[in-house]
Amino acid sequence: MNESIFRPKSLERISSPEEIDDYMKVTRPSLWLTLGVIVLLLAAMILWSVTARIEATAVVDGQTVTEEIAPVSFLIG
Repeated sequence: MNESIFRPKSLERISSPEEIDDYMKVTRPSLWLTLGVIVLLLAAMILWSVTARIEATAVVDGQTVTEEIAPVSFLIG
């Protein structure tokens, strides 16, 4: 019952002081690219929601009424 859950070769590799500064690659460039695209899309959506105007047209009592609505008008006032 004295068995280790780690392989002896792995323990030797980790315990050697020469390899303590070795560069460990954690993420791939494709992951950074995906994260960058998501951030750009979020920034574009926020910019659009603040600056865009949407036209709403309705017929009221036989007259056509057009009104511009801001997507975040409930925040602006």
